[in-house]
Amino acid sequence: MNKLIIPLLLLTVSDSCHTAKKPIMNLPVFDTEAHRGGRGLMPENTIPAMLNGLSLGVTTLEMDAVITKDKQVILSHEPFFNHEITTRPDGGFIEEKEERKYNIYTMSYAETQQYDVGMKAHPRFRQQQKVAAAKPLLSRVIDSAEAFAIKTHRALPFYNIETKTQALTDNIYHPAPDEFVQLLMQVITEKKVAGRVII
Repeated sequence: MNKLIIPLLLLTVSDSCHTAKKPIMNLPVFDTEAHRGGRGLMPENTIPAMLNGLSLGVTTLEMDAVITKDKQVILSHEPFFNHEITTRPDGGFIEEKEERKYNIYTMSYAETQQYDVGMKAHPRFRQQQKVAAAKPLLSRVIDSAEAFAIKTHRALPFYNIETKTQALTDNIYHPAPDEFVQLLMQVITEKKVAGRVII
């Protein structure tokens, strides 16, 4: 199986007086990220994907966060269940024309766990493994990644967490940005990883 890791080069920027400032984070000079956990190989934004990314040696796990009706932070690229990756609780698939009706912001966390996002063959990523998976809590992703790093004697990972908000869909598909960030920061602070997080 071919494995692809796309490296990102991070540069340090100094202020207009050319005096170097102390970096907020101690990122490696050469940072490698697993986009959505490495969705070419594993189901995107799932714990199996994140752990697989770490096993490949990435330094940063890139992921997307959304909010459920009961204010839980879970991983998902869209604020709804995408037709390309989702199997409904009844075993059927979601059609593209109806996917926005499966709005995560109107579902409790427990309801979201009834949908599988890892067993449907991805039409654009033929090498992606099929793995039964639900959209995980951000807190569980962090716990799993930290435990994996410790168990495998590697450096603790960095987290690149992307939020998906726009004014037109505030309080429809997600809370307004101030509440969204507050909910996200509660998890990050509780897990004591703020020094390794980019939002």
